[in-house]
Amino acid sequence: MADKKLSPFNFGGIFIFLLCFQTVNGGTLASDWQFFYNKIFADYNKLSFPMNNQSDQLNVSISMKLDNIQEFSDRDGTITLVGNFIISWKSEILTWTEKPVGVTDVITTAKIPRSDLWYPPIFTYNGVDQLSVVGTNNDLIDVRFDGTHTWKPAFIIKAGCDVNIELFPFDSQTCSFDMSHLDYSPEELSLSTNSTSLDTTDFAQNIIWDMNTTTVSTSSTSKATYVSFSIHLKRRSTYFVIVLAAPILLLGIINGFAFLMPIDHGRVGFSMTVYLTFSVFLTIIGDNLPRTSNPLSTLSLYIVILMAFSGVITIVSIFTVRQHLKTVDLKVPSVVAFVVGTMCCMVCRCKREKKATIHPDGISISSYDFEDKKRKFDVYYLPQEHKFGVSNVKWDKWKKREEIEEPPPYTKKLTCSERCWFCRVPEEMTWVTVSRAFDYLLFLATIAVHSYLAYVFLNPMLKEGGYV
Repeated sequence: MADKKLSPFNFGGIFIFLLCFQTVNGGTLASDWQFFYNKIFADYNKLSFPMNNQSDQLNVSISMKLDNIQEFSDRDGTITLVGNFIISWKSEILTWTEKPVGVTDVITTAKIPRSDLWYPPIFTYNGVDQLSVVGTNNDLIDVRFDGTHTWKPAFIIKAGCDVNIELFPFDSQTCSFDMSHLDYSPEELSLSTNSTSLDTTDFAQNIIWDMNTTTVSTSSTSKATYVSFSIHLKRRSTYFVIVLAAPILLLGIINGFAFLMPIDHGRVGFSMTVYLTFSVFLTIIGDNLPRTSNPLSTLSLYIVILMAFSGVITIVSIFTVRQHLKTVDLKVPSVVAFVVGTMCCMVCRCKREKKATIHPDGISISSYDFEDKKRKFDVYYLPQEHKFGVSNVKWDKWKKREEIEEPPPYTKKLTCSERCWFCRVPEEMTWVTVSRAFDYLLFLATIAVHSYLAYVFLNPMLKEGGYV
C-alpha cells in the first residue's frame, strides 16, 4: 500500500492538539509541546495504513454505549438509537516514549482531531437513512504513547428492524445494528469486540418498550467482517389491553345478546352497530401495524373472524324478526314443531316440577285428556313458563283480554310428559314460539362459539404477556 505525502497540519488542528495535550504533572511548557509535536508528527502520514508491514492485519475493537431508544416504529420497521461507540486500535507508526528526548515532562496521552489521523472507515451496514462513516471530523481521538487509539464517536442511528407482530400487543422484538468497514478487505482490517453486551449504565427507559437484554456478536464474509449489536425489546401492553383487547372481547360477548332483545327494541340495529364497531377497531389496528402478511397479527385475524361472525348474526337476526311477524294462522311444519318440542323436552327434563298459573276461563289442564290429540287446546291462555319461557300470544289478543276483568288465577302442577306433549303438537304451536325457542338456542350457540374463538386466539397472546 503506497504512502502519500502528508500536507502540513492546519493551524486549527495544531491549536486543538496543544490545548488537549495531557501530561502527568499538567505543567508542560508550550515550547515542550511544540518540540514534541514537531518531532513525533514530522514524519507521520495520516493516509498511511497504521502498520509497519502494510500487509499485516489491523484489528479494530468496537463496543457500544446505549443512552436511549429515540423511536421504534413497528409500522415502518425502523429503530433509532442514541449513544456512542468505543472504537480502539493500535497504530505501529505513531508511538513515542513516555518522556521524549528534549521534553521536561512525561507525556502519555494526547487528544488529536480525527481529521489529522488515520481512522477506520466504520459504518452501519443496515442503516436506512444513508451510508456514511460514523463520527465527524470534529471528534477527538485519544492517542497514547504506545500507539493505542481510542475513538468515542456519538451517534443517532436509524436502522432497519424485522418486526414480528404475530402476538401484538404482547409481542417481543429483536433489532440488530450491524457495523462493518469500507475500503479494506478482511485480510487488512478485522472488526472484533471485547464485550458481550451493550453498556446501558445511563440508559433511559422507553415509554412503549422495555429493553430486556442486549447481545454482541461477530461474523465475517469474504468481503468484510461484522459486529452486530442486538437489542431485545418487549412491548408495554397494559395500554393496548385496556384500549383494544378488553373492548373487543366485551363486544364479542355482547354480540350474542342480540337474540335476547325484544323484537320492537331494534334487534337488527343493535347487531349492525356491533358489526360496524368491529370494523372501527380493525381500522385502528391496521393504522398502527405494518402492512405485512407474514406473519399476520393474531389480534387482527381475531377481529376479522368476529366481524364475519357478527355479520352472520345480523343476517340471522333479520330472519328471526321475520318469523316473529308471521301470522298466527300460518301453520308450523311438523318437522319444525318436532324440533322445537324436543328442545322443550330437553329443557324440561333438566328442571324440577313447577307450578303453573292457569286462567279459569281457559281449559283446565287437570280435566284435559292428553291422549286425545284431536281435541284443540287453547294455547293463548297457557302461562309463559309452559311455552319454553316465552310468550306465545299476539299483542292484539292480549289487548282485547285486558278489557275483560279476569277472575284470579289458580295454580296447577304440570308433569314433564304433559309439557313435552304440548310442545310437540304442531296444531297448537305458532311461529312466535318457534322463533323464541331458536332465539334461546342461537344465544347459547353464539356464546359458545365466541368462548371458543377467544380461547384459541387470545390465550396464546395472554400467555406471552404473562397474564395467564
